[in-house]
Amino acid sequence: MSVGTFESAGIRDEGFGPFLAACLVVVLNQLDASLTLLWVHTGIAVEANLLWATLVVSQPVMFMVLKLAIVSIGTGVLYAYRDRPLAYAGLLVSAGGYGAVSAWHLAIGSISL
Repeated sequence: MSVGTFESAGIRDEGFGPFLAACLVVVLNQLDASLTLLWVHTGIAVEANLLWATLVVSQPVMFMVLKLAIVSIGTGVLYAYRDRPLAYAGLLVSAGGYGAVSAWHLAIGSISL
């Protein structure tokens, strides 16, 4: 171990993958929440998730705060355990899922506008 490296500080270098996946989840979640509010409040779409549907319409700020907080906390937990294969897989699946949802949102926007 060299002095002044991540390893000397007790930090393992897993590469950029887990960090990038976590960042993608957080950013794409923000995009999902923003476009959901836009599409619902302009009448282009309805919220498909029954747990969020009422909140999206009646309290959009609370929807945004809760959605961003829940996903960010979950992503933080997965990132904290990124050295475990299941947690890293969770980050990758979440990033892919939000990528698909974002593509769906953009498709709705391109068709509707």
